[in-house]
Amino acid sequence: MLKQVTTAASPQQVWQRLLRSEPMFILDVRNRDEFERWRVEGPHPVPT
Repeated sequence: MLKQVTTAASPQQVWQRLLRSEPMFILDVRNRDEFERWRVEGPHPVPT
């Protein structure tokens, strides 16, 4: 169960949460090309 909802996070904020092994559900709303060029393991892309 998630403890909080964040509508946006900077790359630095996400990195800090990853370093602390905090559970996250990442919904990636970038287009497919951007998603393929760079992503962290585990995001869920929105189909485009």
